[in-house]
Amino acid sequence: MARRVYPTTFEERVAILERATTGQSAPDIAAALHCSIWSVRKWHRIGQRHGRAGLAPPIGRPPTGPLGSIAPELRDAIFQLRCTHPGWGADTILAELRTNPLWTEHPLPSRAQVAAFLKHMKLTRRYNRHTDLP
Repeated sequence: MARRVYPTTFEERVAILERATTGQSAPDIAAALHCSIWSVRKWHRIGQRHGRAGLAPPIGRPPTGPLGSIAPELRDAIFQLRCTHPGWGADTILAELRTNPLWTEHPLPSRAQVAAFLKHMKLTRRYNRHTDLP
Protein backbone atom coordinates (compact mmCIF):
# COMPACT_ATOMS: atom_id res chain seq x y z
CA MET A 1 0.00 0.00 0.00
CA ALA A 2 1.25 3.47 -0.86
CA ARG A 3 1.97 5.79 1.99
CA ARG A 4 -0.55 8.57 2.61
CA VAL A 5 0.80 12.09 2.71
CA TYR A 6 -2.25 13.61 4.36
CA PRO A 7 -3.78 12.90 7.77
CA THR A 8 -7.12 11.20 8.23
CA THR A 9 -10.17 13.43 8.13
CA PHE A 10 -12.89 13.50 10.76
CA GLU A 11 -15.23 11.63 8.41
CA GLU A 12 -12.64 8.88 7.92
CA ARG A 13 -12.16 8.59 11.67
CA VAL A 14 -15.91 8.26 12.19
CA ALA A 15 -16.03 5.61 9.45
CA ILE A 16 -13.23 3.71 11.19
CA LEU A 17 -15.12 3.79 14.48
CA GLU A 18 -18.43 2.73 12.89
CA ARG A 19 -16.86 -0.12 10.93
CA ALA A 20 -14.92 -1.31 13.99
CA THR A 21 -18.05 -1.34 16.15
CA THR A 22 -19.84 -3.46 13.54
CA GLY A 23 -17.10 -6.06 13.92
CA GLN A 24 -14.89 -5.52 10.88
CA SER A 25 -11.23 -6.29 11.38
CA ALA A 26 -8.52 -3.65 11.28
CA PRO A 27 -6.94 -4.95 8.03
CA ASP A 28 -10.34 -4.92 6.28
CA ILE A 29 -11.05 -1.36 7.41
CA ALA A 30 -7.55 -0.23 6.38
CA ALA A 31 -7.98 -1.73 2.91
CA ALA A 32 -11.42 -0.17 2.44
CA LEU A 33 -10.38 3.31 3.56
CA HIS A 34 -6.87 3.20 2.05
CA CYS A 35 -5.03 3.90 5.28
CA SER A 36 -2.66 1.96 7.50
CA ILE A 37 -3.65 -0.65 10.05
CA TRP A 38 -1.92 1.42 12.71
CA SER A 39 -4.15 4.40 11.96
CA VAL A 40 -7.22 2.20 12.18
CA ARG A 41 -6.11 0.77 15.52
CA LYS A 42 -5.22 4.23 16.85
CA TRP A 43 -8.54 5.87 15.96
CA HIS A 44 -10.54 2.84 17.07
CA ARG A 45 -8.82 2.95 20.48
CA ILE A 46 -9.41 6.72 20.81
CA GLY A 47 -13.03 6.28 19.76
CA GLN A 48 -13.55 3.57 22.37
CA ARG A 49 -12.12 5.76 25.13
CA HIS A 50 -13.61 9.15 24.28
CA GLY A 51 -16.45 8.42 21.87
CA ARG A 52 -17.14 10.37 18.73
CA ALA A 53 -16.06 13.64 20.37
CA GLY A 54 -12.54 12.23 20.79
CA LEU A 55 -12.20 11.85 17.04
CA ALA A 56 -12.60 15.58 16.39
CA PRO A 57 -9.43 17.60 15.85
CA PRO A 58 -8.43 19.71 18.84
CA ILE A 59 -9.47 23.34 18.49
CA GLY A 60 -7.29 26.15 19.77
CA ARG A 61 -3.86 26.29 21.18
CA PRO A 62 -2.72 23.16 23.00
CA PRO A 63 -2.33 23.42 26.76
CA THR A 64 1.14 24.42 27.78
CA GLY A 65 3.21 24.17 30.89
CA PRO A 66 3.23 21.52 33.57
CA LEU A 67 -0.23 20.10 34.22
CA GLY A 68 -1.59 22.04 31.24
CA SER A 69 -3.91 19.18 30.31
CA ILE A 70 -5.14 18.64 33.88
CA ALA A 71 -8.40 20.17 35.11
CA PRO A 72 -7.87 23.70 36.47
CA GLU A 73 -9.59 22.74 39.73
CA LEU A 74 -7.02 20.01 40.31
CA ARG A 75 -4.16 22.43 39.61
CA ASP A 76 -5.67 24.87 42.10
CA ALA A 77 -6.00 22.08 44.67
CA ILE A 78 -2.33 21.13 44.28
CA PHE A 79 -1.33 24.79 44.59
CA GLN A 80 -3.47 25.24 47.72
CA LEU A 81 -2.10 22.07 49.34
CA ARG A 82 1.45 23.25 48.78
CA CYS A 83 0.76 26.76 50.09
CA THR A 84 -0.99 25.36 53.14
CA HIS A 85 1.76 22.81 53.80
CA PRO A 86 5.08 24.23 52.48
CA GLY A 87 7.05 21.17 53.55
CA TRP A 88 5.02 18.73 51.48
CA GLY A 89 6.56 17.35 48.32
CA ALA A 90 4.99 15.82 45.24
CA ASP A 91 4.58 12.36 46.83
CA THR A 92 2.77 13.71 49.88
CA ILE A 93 0.50 15.93 47.79
CA LEU A 94 -0.44 12.98 45.57
CA ALA A 95 -1.10 10.80 48.60
CA GLU A 96 -3.41 13.48 50.01
CA LEU A 97 -5.25 13.80 46.68
CA ARG A 98 -5.74 10.02 46.52
CA THR A 99 -7.43 10.03 49.93
CA ASN A 100 -9.73 12.94 49.02
CA PRO A 101 -13.04 11.57 47.61
CA LEU A 102 -13.40 14.70 45.45
CA TRP A 103 -10.55 13.56 43.19
CA THR A 104 -11.31 9.81 42.91
CA GLU A 105 -13.05 10.28 39.54
CA HIS A 106 -10.25 12.38 38.02
CA PRO A 107 -7.01 10.95 36.65
CA LEU A 108 -4.20 12.20 38.85
CA PRO A 109 -0.90 13.40 37.39
CA SER A 110 2.35 11.61 37.99
CA ARG A 111 4.81 12.55 40.73
CA ALA A 112 7.14 14.06 38.14
CA GLN A 113 4.36 16.24 36.71
CA VAL A 114 3.44 17.54 40.17
CA ALA A 115 7.11 18.26 40.91
CA ALA A 116 7.48 20.12 37.59
CA PHE A 117 4.34 22.12 38.39
CA LEU A 118 5.69 23.09 41.82
CA LYS A 119 8.97 24.16 40.28
CA HIS A 120 7.17 26.13 37.56
CA MET A 121 5.12 27.94 40.20
CA LYS A 122 8.35 28.68 42.13
CA LEU A 123 7.18 26.72 45.17
CA THR A 124 10.45 24.84 45.59
CA ARG A 125 13.70 25.82 47.20
CA ARG A 126 17.28 24.85 46.58
CA TYR A 127 18.62 21.87 48.44
CA ASN A 128 21.01 22.88 51.21
CA ARG A 129 23.73 20.39 51.83
CA HIS A 130 24.07 19.13 55.35
CA THR A 131 27.01 20.61 57.20
CA ASP A 132 28.25 19.81 60.66
CA LEU A 133 27.58 22.42 63.26
CA PRO A 134 30.67 24.17 64.67
